Amino acid sequence: MKKQIFILIAILLTINLVMGASYTFKHNEDVNFRFRCLDENNSYCSSGTSLIISVEYPNGSNALNNKSMTHNPSFYNITLPTDSIGNYACIIISPNTNGTISEFTYDVTGTGERRDITKGILYISFLAILVFLFIVNMYGMGKLPKGNDTDPYGRLLSINNLKYLRSILWVFSWVILLVIVFTSSNLALVYANDTMFGDMLFNLYRIMMTITLPMTVIWFAFLFIQIFKDREMKKMIERGIDVQGP
Repeated sequence: MKKQIFILIAILLTINLVMGASYTFKHNEDVNFRFRCLDENNSYCSSGTSLIISVEYPNGSNALNNKSMTHNPSFYNITLPTDSIGNYACIIISPNTNGTISEFTYDVTGTGERRDITKGILYISFLAILVFLFIVNMYGMGKLPKGNDTDPYGRLLSINNLKYLRSILWVFSWVILLVIVFTSSNLALVYANDTMFGDMLFNLYRIMMTITLPMTVIWFAFLFIQIFKDREMKKMIERGIDVQGP
């Protein structure tokens, strides 16, 4: 238990290290970054002022090296790289003054959502509650009868309506599983340093959603057929007819 708590704290501390990013962008999305340049008088930089930018990938290698920024009347712009998940370091300098104009960082995540430690804790807590509900639900299903009451010879004694609750709990379990997969995919896309796992979970979620509608139709059809059969067997039992259980 102590080891699990330590791992969770380590993950949250790692997440917290990149919370100071100035901007957050989506992975592989074109970003037209605009930078407003002001001089010592708090006025827009003159058209003769040139700015260059250098950007480092999360692994420390060069993404942009002294790249000239395009000048517009009120701002400079540049297309920032977003092809790797993680935290990028940027520096803007002016060759005219050989001085640093600005230093900042930006995050690239799978969804473009800002990494936030509070939101991360909420995600993990919500996921833990869902997993707990799923386990409790599956345990409860195992305690419910699978069919009607029969004697040692397999003859039907009575209709047990609790078996319908078992079918309802199956649906509830499926819904919980859908939410677990969806929440896990969002958590992975925002906080993991690779989109592969998050994309895999999200694709699994899409497949599950696709088969949910036909499964729902089949479930309702099975339920109505079972109710109809139970009514017929109940009438036969009331008439004193021996009915062999399934």
